[in-house]
Amino acid sequence: MDGPEIRVGKDFYGLDLAVIIRQRTTLGIAFAEPISMKVRGDYEAPDVVPTLRLSETSAQVLMDDLWKCGLRPTEGTGSAGAMAAQTRHLEDMRKLVSHAYKIAGISDKIES
Repeated sequence: MDGPEIRVGKDFYGLDLAVIIRQRTTLGIAFAEPISMKVRGDYEAPDVVPTLRLSETSAQVLMDDLWKCGLRPTEGTGSAGAMAAQTRHLEDMRKLVSHAYKIAGISDKIES
């Protein structure tokens, strides 16, 4: 048996996100039903039990699904892959500018 998997996609009208929680079992695939909420009194000690635990792989699938639905982090500068691509692009641009200065006969040396 694998751990639970959360999949997200746009609903039929594209206004909300549809969330499905499923888990493979020895009997087949089990699907979660709507979550119910339980109100606790002000002085009642809450049980600290997570509603759900996800493996890193399942969490990555969830994050990828949310990204495909158009959701982005509200903070941060982007992914490490995007930053690496930007760094390579800047290195390429420095080389091009340096080469252009050499062709034009400009004697100032550009740091690369």
